[in-house]
Amino acid sequence: MTFSLFIMAVITVSAVIGLVVIVKELKESRQAHDRDHMNLIVEKDKTARLDEKLSNITLQLDVLITERDSALKAVESLDESYKKLIHQKKSSEVRVGKIGENLAPFLNGWPYDPNSFRFLGNPIDGIQFANDKIRFVEIKTGKARLSASQKHIKELVKQGKVSFVSFRIGEDGCTLIEDEIET
Repeated sequence: MTFSLFIMAVITVSAVIGLVVIVKELKESRQAHDRDHMNLIVEKDKTARLDEKLSNITLQLDVLITERDSALKAVESLDESYKKLIHQKKSSEVRVGKIGENLAPFLNGWPYDPNSFRFLGNPIDGIQFANDKIRFVEIKTGKARLSASQKHIKELVKQGKVSFVSFRIGEDGCTLIEDEIET
């Protein structure tokens, strides 16, 4: 009996040891499960906070896009106003220039006889006749400058490439007579 008690005791101890090992494994498994569960909760919490941040950023982005669109519309409106003002300014400058061209020969500072000035309009404003000289006159106001065609005419005059022509209309047709001018 002693032997059987001993065997029983060994079996019991073995069973207890087996149960202790199983309980220990279950406890470790439960702890791992609890850790995983806590990690999952932490991750869900982080995800929720990130989702909230993302939502806030999205709202801020929507506000910024709306503000940008409003600013772009304002810039477009200002650009249109600016272009309109520039057009009005240029138009006013052209009108002032035209008025200046017509008044210049009659102003006190005009150095020639205004009665001997003849308006042409384009590309040169006029011709001033005098007893000793004929002058091509271009009248400018403000910051206006000679156009390309006016610069070309000025260059031709400087080079002496000016002539006097007669255009004769008669019963037998028209004739152009160009007199050679010696300089």
